[in-house]
Amino acid sequence: MREEIEKHFRIYGEEKIGKTVRFYVVPLSPESEIRKLLHLLSQSYEVGLRYQYGEMVLELKEIERKESYLTNIILFMQPSLPPQPLVQPSTVRR
Repeated sequence: MREEIEKHFRIYGEEKIGKTVRFYVVPLSPESEIRKLLHLLSQSYEVGLRYQYGEMVLELKEIERKESYLTNIILFMQPSLPPQPLVQPSTVRR
């Protein structure tokens, strides 16, 4: 994870609070590359990138895997509706 971050940011400070890690950073890459990195990180972490007192802070918090597992079970157990046509044939005018 840190290696990926260092490709796009210079890290000049780090702080760990519980399951959250804050990196104090300076961007090295264009915004489009940083967005790709944030998307990649968001698959494993809750991600925040913000300015705090004039410093850019990248904050990563570990995602609790139990919650997503339960969500998947709940979604799987919901009955699905049979497919419906978007427009009823009797309402179509020619």
